[in-house]
Amino acid sequence: MLKIAKLHLLCLTYNVFYYLHSPLYISGPELELFVSFRIIEVLHAAYKAGHIQIADHISFFVTLLSRFRVFPENIDPVRESDVKVSNHGAFKSLTSVLCSYLSQMGDSSVVLQILDKAIIGLILLQPPLDNACAMLRVLIALDSKPTRLSEQSIIALSNFLPGYLMDVVHCIPEDDVRTWRYYLLPCFFLFDRSNKVLKLVLDVIGSFLTDSNLSLPSDTSTRYATDNLSRINATISLLLLMYKDIKVQKIISLFRTEVSSILQSIASLQSSEVKMNLEERHRFQCSFEQLKVVTSTPPAG
Repeated sequence: MLKIAKLHLLCLTYNVFYYLHSPLYISGPELELFVSFRIIEVLHAAYKAGHIQIADHISFFVTLLSRFRVFPENIDPVRESDVKVSNHGAFKSLTSVLCSYLSQMGDSSVVLQILDKAIIGLILLQPPLDNACAMLRVLIALDSKPTRLSEQSIIALSNFLPGYLMDVVHCIPEDDVRTWRYYLLPCFFLFDRSNKVLKLVLDVIGSFLTDSNLSLPSDTSTRYATDNLSRINATISLLLLMYKDIKVQKIISLFRTEVSSILQSIASLQSSEVKMNLEERHRFQCSFEQLKVVTSTPPAG
């Protein structure tokens, strides 16, 4: 009976991975969410019973998060309201369940060590924002303060995060606090657990602003904030949001030189390199003046 149960389990796992890797695989109506939860539940029970190796189990979870197709892909809630079918909420629930299961799999430092390289490798492939956010949330769920991420992972994340952050603030209205916090919070946790991550992120942003073509490195490319003006506006919005978070505000205050350099670059670019119409220039000047005020104000507390 045990051999038969293992055979059934292997067949189930194979079929799940086949559909996840198949171009025909589509989440949502075609693969109902409750089926996904049931598959996860069965596999996790099999893991706890000793029928699945921990590395294989973790690999399945990571693959599910990276392959799950979220629709619509654009996370802007205003535009999404026009879409009749969306599985953003379902994917958030799925991510939460997987993070919970992963945290129950024993020593979190060992689990983190197993999935660290796999997740970083998938993140550097520039997945859609929802999938990237889910994988960042897994890292945060297993990490601690100070961070246990490897030096290599910290550098890789620091190159990826600027493009991810710019896309998030570009797609989500600044007044939609609940949505942007969901996508930015994993990054804020990373900054809190490793100040070096924030410094490197600021360095990457600063270097792209001083580049003659305003081009980000290939592993920091953006999916939505693609033109020069949108990237500069996204940079201003991102810094403003950082200063609104009390913890991040205290950390970023340690890097006044880097922030000052970014402000100088923005001021130089807006006067010479980036073309704007009157309305765009007015919006830019208002947000830029606001940024200069908050960056010159001592951190609260």
